[in-house]
Amino acid sequence: LSHLFELLSLFSSSLILYSFYSMILNIILCFNCIIFVFIDVVISKESHDVPKSLGKLPKALVQNSLIASTALFTTFSQIPHVCLKTTNPSCKCLTCSLKDILLPPASATYISNEEWYDPRNERIFDTTKKSYLPAHPELYLSNKLNGRNIVAIGEVHSNPCHHRVQYEIIKSLTKLKNPASIAIGLECFYRQHQRALDRFVFYHHNMAILKRETKWDETWGYDLNYYAKLFNFASLNGIRLVGLNVPIQLANMVNTMGLSNLPSELKSLLPTVDLTVERHKQIFTESIAQYGGHGTMNSESFQRMYETQTLWDEYMSESAANYLKSFPDSTLVLIAGRGHIKGRVAIPDRIYKRLGGNVAEPFVIVPEEVDWSPENGLPSVIVPPETKDCDWAWYTQKEIKQA
Repeated sequence: LSHLFELLSLFSSSLILYSFYSMILNIILCFNCIIFVFIDVVISKESHDVPKSLGKLPKALVQNSLIASTALFTTFSQIPHVCLKTTNPSCKCLTCSLKDILLPPASATYISNEEWYDPRNERIFDTTKKSYLPAHPELYLSNKLNGRNIVAIGEVHSNPCHHRVQYEIIKSLTKLKNPASIAIGLECFYRQHQRALDRFVFYHHNMAILKRETKWDETWGYDLNYYAKLFNFASLNGIRLVGLNVPIQLANMVNTMGLSNLPSELKSLLPTVDLTVERHKQIFTESIAQYGGHGTMNSESFQRMYETQTLWDEYMSESAANYLKSFPDSTLVLIAGRGHIKGRVAIPDRIYKRLGGNVAEPFVIVPEEVDWSPENGLPSVIVPPETKDCDWAWYTQKEIKQA
């Protein structure tokens, strides 16, 4: 009889413990549901009925709470027969459905830290001071800008480190200036996309709609995920996105026909194209030679290619200058391929000339992909850039190519 009482006591204790686990699990599930809804509705601001004050809550706090609660859920879900309603493995109740969402499949593969980008491998080289700075732009931007309202940042389009640099710069600027006074000029959008960009930032905040209305895959083609974090940050903070680029069809016409052979009615719509800047042509020639292109084409083909490149620079410069003429109190952060930024003579100098020298010269930031020294943890750079190239060279890791 005593053994029977012991068994009953043990069984009762097990039921109490199991009930406790189930209660905790349900609390965590409810918390996760709230967090998912909170992120979708408040952080994304998809609903205009949500008070704006809710959008001011720290996003990091929400994300960390989600991570913590998910980790707890992973622990408790190891208890067998979590679902109290049924032991059916195909159960579709809320508990089991969320379990499928929150827990990765057993077949999921993970990338080790050694195979991924290391954020410690970043340094800023200040070409004026000729010294390295930690990659914390918020510590230096206020003094470095000193009244300048144009920041030009280059990129290798497919390097995620460069897109993170751009994000960090713009996030730092929002701590110095009213976000509504900041605009981001983008090579990846045409000037003709402006209505779609304004709709995204000031109306719907929906990346899928933006992608569809700008025909992203046809007009730019790089993975939208590279840019998504920056675009979402802009839409959440009311930072206007400004399309700068010339339609690719027009660029292709110039590359095929040359500027002089374009129809007169089309030529009248284009900005003045200055082909006389020797350093600009020299940088372009060296860039083409680096990839073996110059030696495989005749002089006419090379000239048409140079005219196309210069048209890109002039068209984007005109787009940026037009915006600043309309909104002279704005700060414009211009983002384009590194070839349009490095050396200043492509876009930065041409914007300055179009504004008649009535603004301070653009602050130029050029991300550079380099190897890193295992001995001192610094970038392996033989000859650092000069002030004629940029104000800051931001050294990052090289892009990790897909296998």
